[in-house]
Amino acid sequence: MNDPTVCFPDVTSAFSLNIKQEEDMPFMDNVKTEMIEEIHPPVTSEIHPPVTSFPNVRPDILIQFKQNGLRMEPQGCENRGSCEDLNGVITTMAAPSSSSSTFMRSVYVDFFDLVSEKGNNIYVKCKFCPVNHKPLSTSRNSTSNLKKHMQVAHPASLKHLESCKRPAESNKVASVPAKKQKLVQSAVNFNRIIKVTQTQVDNLIMNFVIEDMQAFSVVEQPAFVNLITGLQPGRSVMSQNILVGCLEDKFGKMKETLSIHLSKANYVCTTADIWTSHNRSFFSVTVHWLDETSLQRHSAALTCQRIRGQHTYNLIASTLETVHSTYNLAAKVTMTLTDNGSNFVRAFHLFSDDSIANGLFLNPQESESEEIVFTNISEVFAEGHDTAEKEYVLPPYQRCAAHTLNLVAVNGLDDACNDTAFKRIFQSAMAKCAVLWNKTSQSSQVADIVQEKCNMQLIIPNAIQWNSFFYAVQKVYSIVDKNMNSDSLLNELCRALGVTGFRQHEIIFLGEYCRVMSPLAGALDILQSEAKCFLGFLLPTLVMLKTKLTKVGTDLKYASSLVCALQHGLNEHFGHYFDRKDLILAAVILPQFRLRWVEGDEMKMKYKELLFEAMKTMKLSLEQTSPASSSSDCSYEDDFFCFQNDDGSDKSDVAAELDLFLNDSSRDIISVLQFPHIKALFLKYNTGLPSSAPVERLFSIGRQIMTPRRCRMTDKHFEMQLLLCCNRSL
Repeated sequence: MNDPTVCFPDVTSAFSLNIKQEEDMPFMDNVKTEMIEEIHPPVTSEIHPPVTSFPNVRPDILIQFKQNGLRMEPQGCENRGSCEDLNGVITTMAAPSSSSSTFMRSVYVDFFDLVSEKGNNIYVKCKFCPVNHKPLSTSRNSTSNLKKHMQVAHPASLKHLESCKRPAESNKVASVPAKKQKLVQSAVNFNRIIKVTQTQVDNLIMNFVIEDMQAFSVVEQPAFVNLITGLQPGRSVMSQNILVGCLEDKFGKMKETLSIHLSKANYVCTTADIWTSHNRSFFSVTVHWLDETSLQRHSAALTCQRIRGQHTYNLIASTLETVHSTYNLAAKVTMTLTDNGSNFVRAFHLFSDDSIANGLFLNPQESESEEIVFTNISEVFAEGHDTAEKEYVLPPYQRCAAHTLNLVAVNGLDDACNDTAFKRIFQSAMAKCAVLWNKTSQSSQVADIVQEKCNMQLIIPNAIQWNSFFYAVQKVYSIVDKNMNSDSLLNELCRALGVTGFRQHEIIFLGEYCRVMSPLAGALDILQSEAKCFLGFLLPTLVMLKTKLTKVGTDLKYASSLVCALQHGLNEHFGHYFDRKDLILAAVILPQFRLRWVEGDEMKMKYKELLFEAMKTMKLSLEQTSPASSSSDCSYEDDFFCFQNDDGSDKSDVAAELDLFLNDSSRDIISVLQFPHIKALFLKYNTGLPSSAPVERLFSIGRQIMTPRRCRMTDKHFEMQLLLCCNRSL
């Protein structure tokens, strides 16, 4: 046997030419030659030692040679006579015809014989079909026709074909160039599992407990632990004690963040109320302010602390003053809104800062309180000397407009019932509605009948909010309204439930009741909004409410006395509001209203003059708080030589700004930013809200935390979880 070194002098050079064109190198599995030595393993990413059988051939060439299905036999030189013959064989194997390269590189080369080539097609014969079977045609660059033939004619052989195809594809991936390997690796990385750190897991658990108002013990429940550890193996779940400690730290940081936000605000508004649940009473306060750059409203909960004992005016005053001083809000609060509870009314009547309230009314003779509260001096002395010696300073007081409107509606119905005809039909119609509500709430079968007959469910009113009663009546009347003002569907429902049906005049009364009360319910919805509602909405809303009531009362048959009672209640409870400077200015500087809501040219000029004076006062205030001029001599001379005529330029500037603002057609709040003095007045008078609905929403969240199963949680932890939930956006 000849020395392999002599037999293959040019093997390296022969393969070097083909390695440069490795993408065109075919898999010649049909070449059947004998092999002396196996090359292991065929992995291109590793550096293999030289193969001793072929010392003059590079290892990577031998590996490539093996991967392409070629076998090397040193005896070939003896059989063929020279190494040049073998080199020719290798070159022939490695360089097939370019026209049929796709077919020759595919696994179909073992199942089909190449017959001829014509244009962009090649013709092959299937080895499994009879000899006389006609050739198949396929594209030069595609083998889809060959695969379809195998699927239809030889499905069993196709499985073997696919098994041959998989290792070939894996070899192709192994021989991908370095640049392409990076792309493949990047694609694979997208499917990897994203690891979450332990700190991220802890924060997600805390957010889950806070936002979903979960019990602290949820972190020790086996199902929850399995959920976290199953999603993130290797991560642990904190214990209940550790969770409480982390929440306490988070609560402290939240209060610091809230203090920073409030320190940047010049004006704030607060709402306060007392909530009792599970034999415990809590005093809650919320705060609201406007961003000076965007005029966007921000809200936060200040406290929901436990109070003990009787809810006296003294306790309310001391608690509210403490909360305001904790966040340094005493000089920033423009007003505090509460309901019409006698304890709150008395506290503000005694301790509200009168110096702030001076000049509140246009006409001093009409500045008397809506309700005079008499204090028994003997009761004050009976409470002890500390009460007499202790003085509290509370901000200006604003009664909740929504709560007052609710009283107007309830009292209006009572006053309207003084009319015997109205009382008779009102009681008969509402009694039949009440029967429907009671049967629906007490039986699921009745609710199913209502759903089947009317394709809806009735609303059950509650005893707290009047508008829930209105919406319940409106729902009953909608059954009639859907049926083209015919009572057949409503009475058909009554017959199915076995109750007395409605007579025609009762149905007409329900329609009139809904028409009269609809504007009042709409006004309540407007005034109880928070994000896009300002104190300036109050007076225009009352004006439109009066206008709508007057319009609807012109063609009523049964409910005209109700309209008169509501109008009387509005004048009694809100009549003096139209003489308050702060409410007038708040409405006039709102781009949505300006002076459009004011009736009569005389009143428009009066309110315009009021706004002009307020702008001049604000201009002086801004000049006093602005940084001092760098030239003190010039400032002194300007102040000394200040003549009466010089004041005209300041007035003209303010008047020009006022005219531009009133003539501006934009109704967007952002348009206020282009008027500096109007903007300053807007922040001062529209930071307040017309209702105390935000603090009532706080209680709604509190009910979801203080459930019967969590009655034993401490007052501190209840306040902590409630405030973290409400202030999570800070």
